[in-house]
Amino acid sequence: MGNFKVCPKCKTENPMVASFCRHCRYVFPEETKNGQVVTPKIVSFILIEDVYTIGSIIHFDWVTENATSAQLNGQEVDLIGHFDFKVDKAESITLTVENDYDKAAKTIRLVPRPQPSIRNFSAAQSNIRSGQDIKLKWEAKNCHRISLVWSEGSIDVTNKTYCKVPLLQSETFTITGYAEDENVFVEQNFRVNVIAPVRINKFVTDKSVVVEGDKVILSWDVENASSITLMPLMKDVTKMSYYEINPSRTSEYVLVARNNLSQEEVPLSVGVRQLPKLDLKFADALTNIKMPSCNVNLSFLSESLTKARVDEWMTMRPIDDIRFSILKNMFFNKLKGVVKIFKR
Repeated sequence: MGNFKVCPKCKTENPMVASFCRHCRYVFPEETKNGQVVTPKIVSFILIEDVYTIGSIIHFDWVTENATSAQLNGQEVDLIGHFDFKVDKAESITLTVENDYDKAAKTIRLVPRPQPSIRNFSAAQSNIRSGQDIKLKWEAKNCHRISLVWSEGSIDVTNKTYCKVPLLQSETFTITGYAEDENVFVEQNFRVNVIAPVRINKFVTDKSVVVEGDKVILSWDVENASSITLMPLMKDVTKMSYYEINPSRTSEYVLVARNNLSQEEVPLSVGVRQLPKLDLKFADALTNIKMPSCNVNLSFLSESLTKARVDEWMTMRPIDDIRFSILKNMFFNKLKGVVKIFKR
């Protein structure tokens, strides 16, 4: 081009020393006056992190020269700048710079490591006795470090697949798997319940022996039970502390308390003294005994005796005596029965 230079906008030739295009008035950079080629340049474009994972926040830095604009994957950025980027997948990040004369670009390929994962975190049982060891096990993948945490502290279980821990109280365990970038991690929880054995502190009655028909109150004090049953009544008394019964005969009751790990039973006997019973059919038969008629000729008696109705008295008196004797015997037999019961 000799001593001429071409305007990048209108393509008009201008003198080498021109500051403005004589056609479109474009302002030439000072470098063009010395015949230098003005090309945009990416001096540096780097990724700060060497190791990163899907989910990591990574950082880019860059420096450019002779550029009028810059874009990072199509997004406008500063000519000299810094950019934070969250990695979602494997992809390319391109920095593009340009001016009126030319453009330049540089690309960094992102190849993130896979995220850590914990496929399983469990124990053989979720309910144990106090002081018993719980064996926790897990399956982890792509974990640079693994930590097991509970209320007593934490331990490093990297490269392990199980751990035994003694428990005195219910705990929630948390296992955490970290990537090399420990800002990226995954965790799972497992709850272990420490259950104390069932204990029946008391099972009593307010009356050990009662007369038939009397009320009896059974009461109890139970710890650590999830269900309480009164046998043989098959009565669920879980939310109760006493129960009223009316036994008709001597019986044995059993209080059964349970939880997920244990069961306890306590028996209790209640004696019943039954009342004597009268056979009404037999009593009716006795009272309905018909006595033979007795006709006595008392015509020979004096008129005064006749007026006194001695004849009626002589005929009715034996019948009244018999009835009275029967009732008296029935009464004394009942009385003897009651006395025998209370002497037992």
